Amino acid sequence: MTPRPLVIAANRLPVMRTTDGWETSPGGLVRALLPMVTETGGVWMGWTGVPDDLEGKFEVDGVAMHSISLSEREIEEYYEGFSNDTIWPLYHDAIRDSGYHASHWQTYSEVNQRFADALAAAAHRTQ
Repeated sequence: MTPRPLVIAANRLPVMRTTDGWETSPGGLVRALLPMVTETGGVWMGWTGVPDDLEGKFEVDGVAMHSISLSEREIEEYYEGFSNDTIWPLYHDAIRDSGYHASHWQTYSEVNQRFADALAAAAHRTQ
């Protein structure tokens, strides 16, 4: 039986842009899942790590990538704000209290909806 294409949605793509092109990012999530995405012909969806970078599809070393663009404000409120200041301390036994700002929640919801819409479209195409 042929494995179905694996579709990954993560905050970041498994690659980072360098002066020589794209390079595989370090980290456990990338090491664990990138081989399975490659093997199944799947797609990895996430942010390139660069503010206001282009959104769209491209390929690196035979792996389909789908970038989601984040503005400076979205990085500040979605990523640094709600993801890192509110959620991260709750799930990592942090000694400090979590922060909460309603505007961060609004941006977090909006960005996650964009991810969900792109993920649903990618999953539909891989069936």
